[in-house]
Amino acid sequence: MAKKTTKTTKKETKTAAATPETKVAAEAKTEEVVKEDVKKTATASKKKAAPKKAETVSSISHFFEIDGEQISTSDIEEKIREAYKAEGHRIGNMKEVSVYYNFAERRAYYVVNGKAEDKFIKY
Repeated sequence: MAKKTTKTTKKETKTAAATPETKVAAEAKTEEVVKEDVKKTATASKKKAAPKKAETVSSISHFFEIDGEQISTSDIEEKIREAYKAEGHRIGNMKEVSVYYNFAERRAYYVVNGKAEDKFIKY
């Protein structure tokens, strides 16, 4: 029974401590916490709802159709890289590449770093 008395005493203490003044103070504190949570949520929502920057296209594919056959420019670019490397150059040295297409001959002439050397690949 001693334990029950202790529990009753604790309950009585809590009840006695919960006077109208402390209830108002506790409610005000709870209200402040709720307001802070609402502010944090609103701030987080504003960050998420902020307008996105204009997205850019990361890749555009080009295709030529010759005699019913589709030829991808990315395939031609890869062949140019392979030819440049086969010539003994390093791919990392390619800074600027210009490609000139001759559809009648089915050739792509390429100029690497401004050095025109009449080099081409067949496609």
